[in-house]
Amino acid sequence: MKKSLFVSLFALLFSLNAQTQSCLPNGITFNTQAQINSFHANYPGCSSIEGGVTIDPQGGNITNLNGLNGLTSIGGTLYIRNSTMLSSLAGLSTLTSIGGNLRIEDNVVLSNLNGLNNLTTV
Repeated sequence: MKKSLFVSLFALLFSLNAQTQSCLPNGITFNTQAQINSFHANYPGCSSIEGGVTIDPQGGNITNLNGLNGLTSIGGTLYIRNSTMLSSLAGLSTLTSIGGNLRIEDNVVLSNLNGLNNLTTV
């Protein structure tokens, strides 16, 4: 009985750890919609980015952040800048914590911060 309980608890802890895996200690920069869309394919299980996140299209066509859905924390700064097509932050709706600063600059069609409603710590 005790062995079975221990095995069950170990399995539960292992599965919880796999679901909340941290990654990218040096952070990440997204310059294209394709990079955002493929985030979970490139970093499976990553829900906590240890470093910072920069979203800067540099002439690209970032229109949404839906590919980042499931991200719960960013250890560094979240910097969203220079987008002419990003109209919503809805893809960040699961984000609860940013360890650094939150900087949003020069996003000409972004009219509100909806999508950051679950953010509790910056």
